[in-house]
Amino acid sequence: MDILFEDSSIYVVNKPPGLPVDTRNLNEESVLSLLGQKPLYVVHRIDQVVSGIVVVAKSSKAARLFSLMFQDHAIKKSYLAIVKKNVAKEIDILQYKLVRNGKLKKAFVNDKGKPASLEYTKLGAMDHFDCLEVKIKEGRFHMIRCILSYKGMPIKGDIKYGARRKNSDRSIDLHAYKLSFTHPLTKEIHNIIAPLRQNNIWQACSAFLG
Repeated sequence: MDILFEDSSIYVVNKPPGLPVDTRNLNEESVLSLLGQKPLYVVHRIDQVVSGIVVVAKSSKAARLFSLMFQDHAIKKSYLAIVKKNVAKEIDILQYKLVRNGKLKKAFVNDKGKPASLEYTKLGAMDHFDCLEVKIKEGRFHMIRCILSYKGMPIKGDIKYGARRKNSDRSIDLHAYKLSFTHPLTKEIHNIIAPLRQNNIWQACSAFLG
């Protein structure tokens, strides 16, 4: 786990897939346990099977300020996704309502759900997959995974949402790539990028990033 940025109020880390942000199992490693410092406050989460940027606050004040910024969409989030080929448009905006099924631990498109929207840009095509950049506002449960699957573009390795086969490490190819924000305490502007994993599929995707 790489620390991408640190100051007196926050850590910004690049979480590998498979590592939970936090856990109740004292014998299981997590982002918080690896950072070691106490107290620490989780500002936002990404799924355990997803890699990329996570923000952890060092104080309750910083946690409150950053949480409000996420709620107010003052923090811009960008993801990279490897999806089924030849379905994605060059650019598209997808808006749906999602419900969360706690028993199945899965999200579904449903008119009775909460609004969720994303915008994606197709960065390039590989032999069997397309590489998308996805931007979101709302932080709904599994929203990128659910919406892309609903549109016929399941994320590589995400068998919960329709991928044909799982990845050997049980990860899915969704990466929290970029975070842009004005620090609420220092007022400095930050554009933080989480490097991609060193495997063939992500290195092929990185060629489209310029």
